[in-house]
Parts: sequence; C-alpha cells; structure tokens
Amino acid sequence: TSPAYISLNSIMLTNSSYNLFISNSVIYFTAYAFGYRTAYPYYYINITSNTSLTINFFNVLYTQVTFESYGIPSGNLWGVVIDGVNYSTNTNQLTIQNLVNGIYVYQVWGTIRYQPVNPTGVINLNGNSITVNVYFKAYYQFIVYESGLFSNTSWSFYLNGTLYTTSALYYQIYLPNGSYSFQANPIPSYRIIQNSSVVVKINGQSYMLNVVYKYISGYTVTFRAINLPVGQPFDIEIVNVN
Repeated sequence: TSPAYISLNSIMLTNSSYNLFISNSVIYFTAYAFGYRTAYPYYYINITSNTSLTINFFNVLYTQVTFESYGIPSGNLWGVVIDGVNYSTNTNQLTIQNLVNGIYVYQVWGTIRYQPVNPTGVINLNGNSITVNVYFKAYYQFIVYESGLFSNTSWSFYLNGTLYTTSALYYQIYLPNGSYSFQANPIPSYRIIQNSSVVVKINGQSYMLNVVYKYISGYTVTFRAINLPVGQPFDIEIVNVN
C-alpha cells in the first residue's frame, strides 16, 4: 500500500504531521492516503499568521471484480473500460482490484472477429468481490468482389437492407452466423450477369461473392409505328440480347 502524503506546490510530504515556515501567501494543497479519501479534492489556506489545519480522512472500501470471458479463444485481446480506465487481457479472466465501492457502467470490447454480445453493463460494488460473465460472438469475413467495371467505378449493394458503397475492387464485412439477403444495385451502361440477387449463408467460415458486370455498348434504336390511330399504345418485345 502507498503511504499517506500531502502534495504542496508539487512537493511530496509523507509524515503524519508537519511544521512548515511559509511567508504570507495563499497556498493550495491536496492530501492522499491509500484506502481513504478527504472531504474536499483540494484545500487552500490564506497564510497571515501561525495556522494549524486538521485534515479529516474517511475510510473508503474497495472491491475486486473479475470478468470471465466465454466464446473468445485464449490469445485474443479483449478488455473492459470502467470509470474511464481501460483494462485488457488475452486470457479468459480479467481481474480488477481496488475499485471504490459504488455503481459503475462498464464497456466490453473485443476484436473484429470476436465481439461482445452485450457491450455494456452495470455493476454495483458493496465490498464483496464479484464475478461478471462476458459472452462473445464469432464473426466471419464476407467479401464481395466486382468484375467487369472500369477502374474507379462506384458500385453498391444492399445486405439485409443496409447499403454499402465503394469504388474498390472488393468490399469486406464481418458477420455472425446467419442468412443474409444480398442485392447488387444496377449501374448505368452495365448489366449484372452474375449474382445480382442471392441469399448469403454464413456458417462458421468466410464467404466470398463475385458480382459480374457486363458493359453494354451499342447504338440508339428508335421504333416508329405507322397506320395506328393517334394515341394507340404498342409494345416491342426484344429477344436474344447478347
């Protein structure tokens, strides 16, 4: 444990009482003792004569918290943020000592491959050591490639209703196990000839999908009907388009 001490103008004083000679001035100081707190975060005195000051310390209870992980293999880094402090480990157990009793909100983080099922939670520390179980879910790589587009052409797709856009050759997402609706969006002057709309099934391994576009080149064709009454609609059926 650390001794009690007083910080006075950046000078550390570590006795239980002090006699100091200070000329007329206003001084600020803080006092510390492991396992205790003071009534105020800092003190100040206006020194105009001999002065005596008593500092009251109050006992503070500390609690140990252990987080145990499930679903993330040993060797993968994960951690918890409590009260603004980040704690991490690559084992299945993370122990945090000397937390002052009280109510804390914590955030759990993992890797891109293993993400917490419940990323936030609340603990109430009252002097008794506690264990918190943290569960992780595996995510797998899903890569969508495009072929047939000119370089730097923007293309996009929907996955379960979420729009993704890029001008790169591929787009990478990490997904948990499940079935996903995939829909490639059309591009002017191109036709999608492969994988325009599919169901993607993630089942414990990476998944790659290639969307193939074909550039449409040609000429404008105008069809004009004769001998029909004015306003009479007509249809044109085009077959065998290559």
